[in-house]
Amino acid sequence: PNFRLFLHTKLSNPHYPPEIQAETTLINFTVTKLGLEDQLLVLVVRKQRRDLADLSEDLVNQQNGFLIKMKELEDSILYRLATAEGDITEDVGLIEGLEETKRISVDIAKKSAVAEKTQADIQITSEKYRSVANRSALLFFLMNDLVKMHSYYIYSLAAFTDVFYRGIDKVSPPVEDTPPPADGEGAQEEAEAAAEAEAEPVVELTDEQLAERCVHLIDSITSTTFDYIRRGLFVHHKLTVATLLTLQICLNDGMLVPDEVDFLVASKSVTESSNMGPLGEWMTESVWQKVKALDTGGVKRFQGVGGNK
Repeated sequence: PNFRLFLHTKLSNPHYPPEIQAETTLINFTVTKLGLEDQLLVLVVRKQRRDLADLSEDLVNQQNGFLIKMKELEDSILYRLATAEGDITEDVGLIEGLEETKRISVDIAKKSAVAEKTQADIQITSEKYRSVANRSALLFFLMNDLVKMHSYYIYSLAAFTDVFYRGIDKVSPPVEDTPPPADGEGAQEEAEAAAEAEAEPVVELTDEQLAERCVHLIDSITSTTFDYIRRGLFVHHKLTVATLLTLQICLNDGMLVPDEVDFLVASKSVTESSNMGPLGEWMTESVWQKVKALDTGGVKRFQGVGGNK
């Protein structure tokens, strides 16, 4: 009865017979871009606004405590009603208990409403860092796909997280170095410094300042990640990776159209093309087929480029 078997597979969606499915628990640890983006958003907010991250965590714990307390109150009421003897309207202890339970439940409801409003305000502020998390998720999946280029390029999420933090620290204001404390005073001065740091008021940034800071964070994380990747690349792969990074960033930011990038990367061509006319004097047949594919491929800005006049 104490025997447990854990199996691991790289299959994204494994299928097993019904009799095995009924006796096993399948856990999918696959990281999606949206899921990773949400996780990185939490990390960014924790680095940039530690006060909001701590407050959010406290609110979650508070809400969980409320749920537990409400369940205990419900169980208490049901137990008292089930064990009550005689006329329950004459049971003073039961009536007082019910009134106390009602008072506590009303108080919990009020605190829950305040907590939900505070959590919504925190979420609004956190979402302002969404662009940083979005770019960071893009960078990780670029790193994760490099193994398709060469089996040597294998990166873990933990390694990327370290690089991610390094990029943030480059933008964060530096902490002034303090001289080492004298003997016997180290612990006390460190505690005092920590207390002063916690007591310092948090500087609220305006929307313009926050947007500018997010731009700096994005640039720093991107350059730090690319430098980290570049040091481990073969020379003949560096230009390819730089091109992939540029194209993915432009696509993600809406600077390029996916159809145009597909034509650029896939180099599509048509099997049958019209007469080249005078262009045949200097253009090869293979190039002409690609020009016609660009003309008839649905990219509006290149319609008509295959005319041979």
